[in-house]
Amino acid sequence: MLGRILATAAIYDGKEATQVETYGMQQRGGDVRTDVVISDEKVDFPEVTKANVLVTMAQQALDKNGSCLRPGGILVIDSTYVDGSKINLGASQVCSVPASQIAEKELGNPLVTSVLMLGALTGLTGLLSKASMERAIAESVPKKVQELNLRAFRRGLEEGTKVQVPA
Repeated sequence: MLGRILATAAIYDGKEATQVETYGMQQRGGDVRTDVVISDEKVDFPEVTKANVLVTMAQQALDKNGSCLRPGGILVIDSTYVDGSKINLGASQVCSVPASQIAEKELGNPLVTSVLMLGALTGLTGLLSKASMERAIAESVPKKVQELNLRAFRRGLEEGTKVQVPA
């Protein structure tokens, strides 16, 4: 869901975007990798070969996909499940957010963790506008959980803004 929302918001901001999902053997709760390419120009290849930004929510995902982060890239981790002390990928910046913990304890629902991470990414990079992100979220989740997801996004935005990347 994070990748689809991100790509949709990029299009709302007038950018070109592609999004590809790869699932592990399990469906719900299993490994999911989402490649999102955002550009001001036409995207000629939909998959990420070297990522400018890598968002990871589990240690296993970082171990498996960490090598796709380009040297000097930005790493955003859910520090609830990813050990920041073990990171040695040459990232220029690591944004550590206890997203799962915040989602469960502050917002009362661990299912909004990915939207919270999306907020952290948005606040950190300023890549896309808050308005486009909120529109994409509202259109991507069921009506009954829209407000919860928007709260999660805004809470993540606060976390990401604390460690914002200089322009």
